[in-house]
Amino acid sequence: ALMSAPALAQHVDTDYDRSTNFGAFKTFAIGTIKMSEDTSPLMMQRIVGAVEGNMRVLGLRRVETNPDIVISIQGDTREELVYTGWGDPYWWGPGPYWGGVAYPYYGGYYGWNAYPIIVGRLILDVTDTKTEKVVFRGTAHDELSSKARKNERKSFEAVEKIFEKSPWGRKFDRD
Repeated sequence: ALMSAPALAQHVDTDYDRSTNFGAFKTFAIGTIKMSEDTSPLMMQRIVGAVEGNMRVLGLRRVETNPDIVISIQGDTREELVYTGWGDPYWWGPGPYWGGVAYPYYGGYYGWNAYPIIVGRLILDVTDTKTEKVVFRGTAHDELSSKARKNERKSFEAVEKIFEKSPWGRKFDRD
């Protein structure tokens, strides 16, 4: 029977400065955007649009001058190997004793396959313009597809999950 490794699921992690009053921020601007060379300019525009949309939903307004916070966007890709195991690695036969003599024999077969996948990573850093300190960082990574529509959906989901887990979001863990 074929066994396969579980599919790589989108992973999102956030960290923030616990002494910051995030409710005081009312305006934002988009700061530096650094993407890997193989990133499509269209995908970059979609990610910026997703960030802007989520900030508007959170009640913040984009301004060009004197923002309360600046959001910097970074993205990169890397190749990883995924391993899948196949076969039946178990002992089988007529039993441990055959004719009164211990005679187990190995009849199983198994192996491993490795294949490369491309993993994309998105990092959002939020900087307080008054203190010039990073007050929030959200990261997301997921396997990329060869289809632009799937990657677009994944990038929107990544940005949404980052902001849901932010101090502004509904899934924020207030520990």
